[in-house]
Amino acid sequence: MHAFRVAFSLIAVLIAGCGSGFPAARPATASAPILQMRALNEGEGAWYPVDLGRRWTYRTTFRHAGTPEREGAPHVFAITAEDRDGVRLERRYGQTQALPSRIRVSDHEVRAMRWLDGDPRPEASIVLLQMPVVPGANWSGRPLASGASETITCTGYETVTHEGGTWQAVRVAHVVRRPGMPDDESLYWYARGIGMVRGIERLTILVGKEPRLLEAELRLVAMENTPR
Repeated sequence: MHAFRVAFSLIAVLIAGCGSGFPAARPATASAPILQMRALNEGEGAWYPVDLGRRWTYRTTFRHAGTPEREGAPHVFAITAEDRDGVRLERRYGQTQALPSRIRVSDHEVRAMRWLDGDPRPEASIVLLQMPVVPGANWSGRPLASGASETITCTGYETVTHEGGTWQAVRVAHVVRRPGMPDDESLYWYARGIGMVRGIERLTILVGKEPRLLEAELRLVAMENTPR
């Protein structure tokens, strides 16, 4: 179970809870109207809307080779504050709160960074999306230690369908390479005006001397936009 938590915690770096102050969510159907939608920039910025009061709820499942899929607790993300440098994104997994992140949307990128000691730290950041969205574009990911590296590629457009709805989305692949280990490819799908509608995080760990692939999947099942 500890290994599952390790794999799942990596998702937090890319998308980043408050306690009970979140408003109630409504079903995230593709046809449901989204009121007062706003992003920090126009056009392509709508791939990652960051309006204050927006909240996403994800169903979470875990998998690893040779075992059945396991259901996790709901994972909730919420935009809780904003200033001229971006917005504060908070996350709650079940009853567990995680460190918040800052999201900055500009005309050339969507950047997420960890929020440590009350201040965002640009050196611990990642570009989630490059603007404009262009299939085939690639860029460097998070700064990693011990000779590891991460490459991010926009692989194209796909239709995403699951229990939360159906969306036209852009697919982004994160490939992490570590010396002596298989490559780990994690996948994220973003829909215009919605944000991330699905994410699959993969991590290979060693059990004894045997590599074992762990997966954590998030599927958007509810979204709320409550202006503040």
